[in-house]
Amino acid sequence: MKHFSLLLVAGIFCLHANAQTPVFKTVDIYAGANDGEPWIKGPLNGKMVMSAKTAATGNELYLSDGTPAGTVLLKEITAGATSTPYFNTGECFMNGKFYFTADAAASGYELWVSDGTTAGTTLLKDINPGANDGIPALAGFTVLNNKIYFRANDGVKGSELWVTDGTPAGTIMLKDINPGANSSNPYLFHEYNGKLYFVATDGTNGAELWVTDGTSPGTQMVKDINPGAPSGFVNNYQFFNFKNKMYFAAKTAINGTEWWYTDGTASGTQMLKDINPGAADGAWERPGYVELNNKLYFYGIDVANGGELFETDGTDAGTKIVLDIEPGINGGTPENLTLFNNKIVFTADNGTNGKEVWISDGTAAGTKMLKDIYPGATTSDPGYLATYKGKLYFVAEQVANDRQLWQSDGTEANTKIVGPIISPNANPLNDPIGKGLIYNPADTSMYFAANYDAGGRELWVMTDTSAPPVPISVGTMAHSPSFIIYPNPGNGTFTLQLSNTNYQHGSITVYDAAGKLVYMQREMQHAPAHKLNMQQLPAGMYMLKLRLDDALHTRQLIIE
Repeated sequence: MKHFSLLLVAGIFCLHANAQTPVFKTVDIYAGANDGEPWIKGPLNGKMVMSAKTAATGNELYLSDGTPAGTVLLKEITAGATSTPYFNTGECFMNGKFYFTADAAASGYELWVSDGTTAGTTLLKDINPGANDGIPALAGFTVLNNKIYFRANDGVKGSELWVTDGTPAGTIMLKDINPGANSSNPYLFHEYNGKLYFVATDGTNGAELWVTDGTSPGTQMVKDINPGAPSGFVNNYQFFNFKNKMYFAAKTAINGTEWWYTDGTASGTQMLKDINPGAADGAWERPGYVELNNKLYFYGIDVANGGELFETDGTDAGTKIVLDIEPGINGGTPENLTLFNNKIVFTADNGTNGKEVWISDGTAAGTKMLKDIYPGATTSDPGYLATYKGKLYFVAEQVANDRQLWQSDGTEANTKIVGPIISPNANPLNDPIGKGLIYNPADTSMYFAANYDAGGRELWVMTDTSAPPVPISVGTMAHSPSFIIYPNPGNGTFTLQLSNTNYQHGSITVYDAAGKLVYMQREMQHAPAHKLNMQQLPAGMYMLKLRLDDALHTRQLIIE
């Protein structure tokens, strides 16, 4: 079954109660009952960029402001009905442009760029000349210091680490990590302390932790965690920044897969704790870390309790289970950890009610099932938890084969289905296409794909028209971050310093005096300090907007 992914802006606010129902509207891209299958990418200069299909064009790139009149074909990259699917390839946003991969038939899957206009949507570089693909699936596009790092194959050096500054000449292989035609297959790109960390193999040491400062000499292995040819990384575990260290899961022959941390040095790369003693695994490939009240919460496994919710303060002694959700060794399998109103929400199975949504304040006594949505032992199969305007949204089924969108304020009584005021189809979110609900700050709405009516699977826009979240007793709410920017005025290189990292999603945008977007960090890493490199901008006055979950902050910047 394909699932519905929610990529939402997470909130950390306590709210005054408001029962107003969101407003839903739709855009029928593929006329009639046919599926337009919008694959939504993200906001671009106030509008939403996506791929969608029609009978005449196949899958192509679209731009939408959420209205039928404002939803237009951006460019037909491949002529005719058979064209680029734009699915699990690679994409990111940088400095008001959308970078993505597309297959123009003659060039294969390669690196493209769009500024939101037809003329400005072009092939950036044919990395693997001719019809061969230069960009593999899941290429890991990651923005750092006004450059994009990704995996690519030029047909000569194998799949290696590449970088682009947004120009053809500046799109180059950074380093041939596994020399010759062999591939190093870099992946799991993550920013920490101004450098890019990733996993790669040099042909001798297996898949291990690497780092780059953006130069070839500065691209080095951090540590051979699992010595010799065996790999220290065997799955797609996530990285997470916490207390000025980077946390991850890695494997050794002696300890199995456990949670580790690094300060960026070989000596400072250590196992946090052998949670499941010996060669058995104490970590598993489950999505989600959450930082709350100076602790990190994650999925851990021990011999007595199975896979359960764990916490750490960064020490061996402070790494422990929160609650044995399913008593005994089977494990409650907590997944989809999400920060919500100074609590953690996640999915778990207690062995009695099936897999449901749970909520926790970080203590055993404060960890409970939010609601038994599918009553009894049957799972409601909830997933993709996230927040929008201080409310929790997720997808689940109350009866068999009827996946719906749910909304919650964190209480059982107010956990309910939301949808358009029509007689909707059953199972409207069973097989949506794309990343799911994606926030557009220009109209404060969520864009997603669903099959609610006779129009097939099409673009839907949800807008919560209630008052914006009002914080209550801010001092008790996970210590929401304050920040400073220095030096200001400056020469174009600034540091944004946060008081803490108690946020789920963050973004930075900078506008010139005319209101034009000139700089963007679309998804900030969890770190107290963020470098802003805007030396390419002319001297003048600029406005910086920092969004941390549902809170928006502004600062004036001056470049001398």
